[in-house]
Amino acid sequence: MEPRCGDDDISPREYVSQHSFKNLKEGKMKYKYGMKNRPFGIDCQPKHAIDIRDSNRAITGFYDIVIYDRELSEKEITDFELVRIF
Repeated sequence: MEPRCGDDDISPREYVSQHSFKNLKEGKMKYKYGMKNRPFGIDCQPKHAIDIRDSNRAITGFYDIVIYDRELSEKEITDFELVRIF
């Protein structure tokens, strides 16, 4: 069973799906990061991801891919053990 998010009692994946910014302006940069040591979950990645993609870990080496509308700081990348995907 997937962990639940706060008062909404929804999973982290459902939260991102419901709160993502689906209508980002065309041409706006998106930043992708691979989660190499754990899957997407509560406090497992920086807040405000705009999308989450399942990843075949055997092929990519990542549990999940998280997408942001901003570039993460080096501290965030290091603290959450993420890898930039270009």
